[in-house]
Amino acid sequence: RSYFYWRLRRKLAEFDVRKQIIETAQVGRGHAVITPVAASKMIKSWFLETNGATEALWGDDKAVLSWMAQKQEDLESKIVQLTKANVTQEVFEVMTAGGNTAKIGTAGIVEGISQAVSTMSAEEQANFKEFLKATLQL
Repeated sequence: RSYFYWRLRRKLAEFDVRKQIIETAQVGRGHAVITPVAASKMIKSWFLETNGATEALWGDDKAVLSWMAQKQEDLESKIVQLTKANVTQEVFEVMTAGGNTAKIGTAGIVEGISQAVSTMSAEEQANFKEFLKATLQL
């Protein structure tokens, strides 16, 4: 009974993180696809990157749950990084597609940014402009 309790808790937690990883690829046209198997492998690789983590420990449900709890902020950070990388790739593909696709896509991106900026406070707009200047080296 205890085995099934810990197994279920681990799998539910793992499925939640896996779902978040899969959702990172669902931006824009959603060309990047992360399968559930690939997401699970990603979680396992993150686990194995931890000091003291081993293949054998990956099979220990309590240890994996404990790791997920201790590394929750790190996991969230990795998921944010994946999302950012997928958005970056999507924008890059749109803007470098060539021909009308690039022109229309670039115009759409700029228009979307313009609409978003119009909803920001003056302070947020100033911060955003500084971010753009620094990022684009203007």
